[in-house]
Amino acid sequence: MSTGSPSSAHALTFIALFMPILEGMDGVEKMSKSLGNSIGIHEPPNLMFEKVMAIPDGLIIRYFNLCTDLHPDRVNEYRSRLDGGENPRHIKAELAREIVRLYHGEALACEAEAYFNKVFREKEIPEDIPSLITQDFVDENGMTDLTRVMVAAGLALSGSEARRLISQGGVRLKGTRVECFKVQTSEGDVLQVGKKNFVKLL
Repeated sequence: MSTGSPSSAHALTFIALFMPILEGMDGVEKMSKSLGNSIGIHEPPNLMFEKVMAIPDGLIIRYFNLCTDLHPDRVNEYRSRLDGGENPRHIKAELAREIVRLYHGEALACEAEAYFNKVFREKEIPEDIPSLITQDFVDENGMTDLTRVMVAAGLALSGSEARRLISQGGVRLKGTRVECFKVQTSEGDVLQVGKKNFVKLL
């Protein structure tokens, strides 16, 4: 059996694809889950929308080019609007809606935008927040231990973290900043930790 000459051997063809590196939400490092600056394609619509809204204004056009399937002419329209002085926040919202639409569909993209506007712009309480029965966290004086409530609701990893969040002013009850670890509560009160974490007390 002949092994064939070198001239008759099949030539191998290699194709290399070069893709630009996409910066993460911090606008500095490349997008990486390990760096905590990534936007995952499998993340929930609301979280995805929120993360896109957190990117620096200078990355808006880059994200349109690298993260959406829009035609370049459409992207140039957004570039012109930015150059013309339009508020980048408005255009970033369109970018966020476009990215969420790409992975979750039009309906969920619109819902994510409405949720973002309600929670982060209008600072309203969402309608579909979880609830927690608090009777086990009330002492003999009728005071509710919010640190235990926060841990039970998954709003803090430990009692010490809950106390730190309260001390730093990051916890609100019925819209008012909480300053004590134990307070009086009523059924239906809403506890808020940070900007987007809520639980209804029952």
